[in-house]
Amino acid sequence: MISWLKGQIINNWYLSSKKGVVIACESIGYEVQLLSKHMNSIDISKTQEIWIHQIQREDATNLYGFEDINQRDLFRKIISVNGIGPQIGMALLEDFNVKQLIELISSKDLKSLTKSQGVGKRIAERLIVELKDKLQKYENNEDKSSKISNELSLNNFDRYL
Repeated sequence: MISWLKGQIINNWYLSSKKGVVIACESIGYEVQLLSKHMNSIDISKTQEIWIHQIQREDATNLYGFEDINQRDLFRKIISVNGIGPQIGMALLEDFNVKQLIELISSKDLKSLTKSQGVGKRIAERLIVELKDKLQKYENNEDKSSKISNELSLNNFDRYL
């Protein structure tokens, strides 16, 4: 399973509302769907680090990329909810940062959640019911993800093996 990539962005792609990049890592180009707000912040001239969630299906392998580990892990929680797929997960993370999304789910804010593309009242209710008690670990975890990313940048891989 691919979990993290570091490399040079060599191409951008757009397919309907989906946006992504091709990132070259050791002579292999990985096509990764990103949040639009992440694509806007990418500096193509610099090496990029992307946290990955890989979905393997019978007919395709899809990579979804995130700026930090908290986004990726929250995405995994969101798509673990029955009936919620990766495009809804991407839409929610496009509209809200990790802290905002956790707060909306914890406070049972259906109105705000339903503003995201593909999220109706039933899906918002399902998110709230299934995730409201499972998201505490993300609330105070933002400093940790920055620290991990910085350590990985320094090629300090041995502590993660």
